[in-house]
Amino acid sequence: MITNGRILLLDVLDATGSDIGDARDRAALLRATGARVTALAIGHHLDAEARGLGRDSLISEPGAPALRAARLLATSARFDHAIVAGAEPRGGAVGRSLPPELPASWWPTGLEPEAGWLGRLARSLGGRELPTLFGQRAGDSSTTVPALAGCCIDPPASRRATLPLWDGEIVLAPEGFAEPHGPLVWSAFAAPAEEWSELDLVTWSHPRPADEELARRLGAASRVHPVGPPPRMAEWAWWSQARAVILTGSGPLSGGLVLRALATACPILFVGDEEGFGGLARDLRERGCSWLVTRDARVIADELARLLRRGPEVVAAIERGRIVAAHHDRPALERRLAAALGPPASRDEAAA
Repeated sequence: MITNGRILLLDVLDATGSDIGDARDRAALLRATGARVTALAIGHHLDAEARGLGRDSLISEPGAPALRAARLLATSARFDHAIVAGAEPRGGAVGRSLPPELPASWWPTGLEPEAGWLGRLARSLGGRELPTLFGQRAGDSSTTVPALAGCCIDPPASRRATLPLWDGEIVLAPEGFAEPHGPLVWSAFAAPAEEWSELDLVTWSHPRPADEELARRLGAASRVHPVGPPPRMAEWAWWSQARAVILTGSGPLSGGLVLRALATACPILFVGDEEGFGGLARDLRERGCSWLVTRDARVIADELARLLRRGPEVVAAIERGRIVAAHHDRPALERRLAAALGPPASRDEAAA
C-alpha cells in the first residue's frame, strides 16, 4: 500500500498524443488517494504550460537532463515511493536511473514500439525494471483493455465544444512520415485519395524536407498536411472531423490518443504485427473495434477505402469502440488506482 505516503511522480510526456494536462491529471489522481505528490514532468517545451502540477513540482527536457533531475530528486528528498509514468516498458531509462533503495512502480500510459537491439542491450547492462503499478488489479478484463489500464478520457459532457479546424474530411496519421513506416502510409493514402477528392491526410508532425520531396514524387503535396502537435482541445476538434486514423507504431503512442479515437467514432487502422503495439491491436481487434493490416501499401489502401465507405460492419465496430472508451473514463481509472494504492486516509488519519 502506497496511500498516505510521499510519492515522487516522474511523468514522461514523450508519446504522440501526450500533454502536460495528462501529468496534471495523474498528479491529481494520486493526491485524491491521500498521497503527497512531488511531480517531475519530462517533455519538450513545457516551460509555459507546467502550472497546476502542484507545489515543489518541476519540469525537465528529456534525455540526460531528465535522468539527472530524477536522480537528484530521488536522493535529495525522502520519498516513500516513486512512480514513473510513461510509455517505455517498466519505467525505461528513467526507472533505471532511480536508486535501488527507493521502492518504485511503472504507470503505463502508452505504447512503445518493440525495442531494438540497443534497447535490449541497455536493459541487459543493469538498472531496474519496475513492476507495473496496476499489475493484475487493472479491473474486469471484460471491460478494461490491459494495455489501456493506466489511461482514461474525460466524458464528453465535461469538454467544451470545439470548432472545426479543417474545411472537409481528413484521415489522421498522428505519428508523421518518419522512417521506417511513414512513407508507406503516404503511399497507401494516394489510392483512396483518387476516389475521395475532398479527403486530406493530416499528421501531427512538423514539416520536413524529406516529406516534401516524397510528396512531390507521389503527386500528393496538396493533399497532405503536417500541422504539428496540437493542444488537447484542438486534438478533439481533429478527431471530430477524422474519417479514420492510421497508427504504425513508428514511435511511442499515448493510450489516451487511442481512447479519444474510439470515443469520437474514428475507426483505427493499425499497421504492423500484433505484438508491435504491446498487444493492444490484438485486444481491440478481438473486441471487434479496430483493424490490423500488414505493412503493405496496397493492403493498407484497400482497408482504408473500406473504412471510408462506412459499411454496416464498420458502423458496428465504431459503436463497440465507443463502449470500450466509456469503460475507460476517469472514475474507472480512479477505481483502478485506488485498488493499486489503497483507500484514501480518513480526516483523522491525515491529521495525525
